[in-house]
Amino acid sequence: MDNQKTHWKRLINPDYIGAYALNPDEDLTVTIDYVQREQIVGTDGKKEEATVAHLKGNKPLILNVTNSKSIAKLYGPYIEEWAGKEITLYASMTKAFGDVVECLRIRPNVAKKKKPSITPDRLKNAIKSIVSGQYTTEKLRANFDITKAQEKEINDAVRAAVEEKRMLKIRCSSLSKIMTEPKSKTEKLSVGAKTYIEDLAKEFVYNYQKVVTSKEMEKGTLVEPHAIQLINDVFFTSYEKNAERRENEWLTGECDIFVPTTKIIDVKSPWSLATFPATIFAGQNKDYEWQGRGYMMLWDVDLFEINYCMVNTPDELIRFEDPNVHYVDHIEPSLRVTRVPYERDSELEEKIKEKVEAAREYFNEVVDLIAMEHAA
Repeated sequence: MDNQKTHWKRLINPDYIGAYALNPDEDLTVTIDYVQREQIVGTDGKKEEATVAHLKGNKPLILNVTNSKSIAKLYGPYIEEWAGKEITLYASMTKAFGDVVECLRIRPNVAKKKKPSITPDRLKNAIKSIVSGQYTTEKLRANFDITKAQEKEINDAVRAAVEEKRMLKIRCSSLSKIMTEPKSKTEKLSVGAKTYIEDLAKEFVYNYQKVVTSKEMEKGTLVEPHAIQLINDVFFTSYEKNAERRENEWLTGECDIFVPTTKIIDVKSPWSLATFPATIFAGQNKDYEWQGRGYMMLWDVDLFEINYCMVNTPDELIRFEDPNVHYVDHIEPSLRVTRVPYERDSELEEKIKEKVEAAREYFNEVVDLIAMEHAA
């Protein structure tokens, strides 16, 4: 049998909220939408004018003098200022017409709404969002009743995430920025490397990420599938774009193509024929080399190749430039791919580790400096 029972008075006047809407000893906190004088129909069928508080998500409340005074004590005498305000209703008894009857009254203080508890699975998802910066602990606590054990779980997870972030790992694509040598032998990092680390520290403290883009970079992203297909056509391979990101104690990165146990290929799509390196010597690039050395560490392979692939530039990017240096499909495919190889070097990998550890140390110094200089 259903435990939900219907008070008989609900059937007499179902259009307005009354004491019968509350269970014994139950409080109900509601929000006023607006208050106005309007015509109502009483339980005896007679029409009369009354002050009515329309409530958000609930039936309207007919306000007698007693309840109107209770709201006025909370929010002032002007009904326009009651809109959007919360009141807490409770059932009581009063004498009327020689009898004791049920009535609704308004408490002198608004009862705090009880927050719902949060399930373990939902808490895990919330913590993930907090760690990634998409949610905050303040919002979580505002919306849910958090137990002491859950509070500890949240704090431990956030603390661990902060510590992990402070264990700086360099992206392979940015590795060259810390590999330059300082002018002084007493320094571990060059001025340029320190500037880069300072930027990373600022991003960490203020929780943002600087986005760098250009027409050359945009082309590289847009035509990457065509460039990989060009490699496959020229060398009779079936390479596919890698989607795995790897990391170790020092580096993090996502290479373009991983040939298991053999090599890493990084695909570069030059802006135009004018910037396309037609020889291995012309294609040698220190920035790309360090990037590749990071990939060889992460994927544990002994060979890295830069594959420069000259493919058509998308029309929307060319704008007013000479299209003849951008449309290249008429050129023999084998002439449009230049491969630049690099072999793995354990000594250089040790140097990478040293530089990353020095960068990590400087990163933490800068983070602590920002915190100290902005302390209240």
